[in-house]
Amino acid sequence: MADAVRAMEDRPTPLPAPRAQSSSSGRIALVLGALALLAVVGLGVYILMPRTGSLRIEVKSKTGASVARAEISVDGVKKCDATPCVATELKPGSKTVTVLVPGSLTGTNASGLVEAGKENLISITIEDIVAPAPTTPVAPPTTPPTNVAEVPKGTGIKIAGQSGVKVFVDGKESGSTPLTLNTLSPGEHQIKFDAGADYEGITKPVTVKKDEITDMGDVKLKVLMGHLKIELKTPGAKVVLKSKGKPDKPIGDDILKSDLAINIDTKQSWTVVATKTGFDDFTQEISFDDGSAEKTLAVALNEKGKPPVNPPPGSSSTPPVIASSSKPENPPPDAMGTIAIGSIPPANALVDGSPAGKTPTSKKVAPGSHTVVFVFPSGSRKSVSVTVKAGETKSASARDN
Repeated sequence: MADAVRAMEDRPTPLPAPRAQSSSSGRIALVLGALALLAVVGLGVYILMPRTGSLRIEVKSKTGASVARAEISVDGVKKCDATPCVATELKPGSKTVTVLVPGSLTGTNASGLVEAGKENLISITIEDIVAPAPTTPVAPPTTPPTNVAEVPKGTGIKIAGQSGVKVFVDGKESGSTPLTLNTLSPGEHQIKFDAGADYEGITKPVTVKKDEITDMGDVKLKVLMGHLKIELKTPGAKVVLKSKGKPDKPIGDDILKSDLAINIDTKQSWTVVATKTGFDDFTQEISFDDGSAEKTLAVALNEKGKPPVNPPPGSSSTPPVIASSSKPENPPPDAMGTIAIGSIPPANALVDGSPAGKTPTSKKVAPGSHTVVFVFPSGSRKSVSVTVKAGETKSASARDN
């Protein structure tokens, strides 16, 4: 019995199973499985998550009216031809939106922010909108009648009448008559007319309306100092200038046989009287009411008992006509010539009795012979004759001694 117990005590005790190692491996596998699941879910979310955004672009005019037609580009890439425009598949970030309305010269730019998965609104106001060309056929314009004058456009005034009169608007020289000004501001302006010392200057107020040309009519300045040249056709005749209440002024040969003119103060009434033994007296009143300061009078006496020499049309009793030095106005454009006028020192110039402005200047004239008179600041006057052909430019100059 004792031997049996000893034998049992000598047998080795069995080791326990490695349970702890098996439990650790299970936990590791569980963690790896969870991580794999998270990776799959994350990948799915990444794949399904939106990576682009959209912009909704609305265009309006300054008055608030919607604009239906417009070319819209985002970062230089055209997206739409009409509004509102929804530009999709845009990468997130700041974008430049350009709107070009048909008929406008330049596009309008605006900035917009694109966010992934969102549609952001951009409202753009167009500064100037030009209506697009009509889509329906338009009949070709008809040629206006040649006898209908073109109506000037703009805001300003139109002046006709005496040519060469300087025009001042609110104290600033703006040209010479005939004249059309179309860039004045609406409202009241002071218009001054000046043709030199021989004429009475005037100032007229005028109220100008927006987008209208106000016609101020014909301007005719009163002559203060006239100039009369006498062509004596009857040799030996005595010529006298008469005025009521004034002593007679005999006209000597130094004037009658030259190109000199007689200064006539228009505040008085004057009459030219020529006499010669055996001839009828010649009488002619002098008038500058037509606005021309230069006159030429042909003095021809008739022998007593004989018909008049070169009687004017109508009747032999018709008085002689004082010829104004002015030439017919407004000849055809292709029949015009030009006189270039200069002097030392600068002087007021008259061409055929009409003001031509201060030298240096130029004036369009009809072909033929013309007389240029220089009125110098010293009061002296010089006269130059020049003959001009159609399309030709001739010079007329003088110097004050």
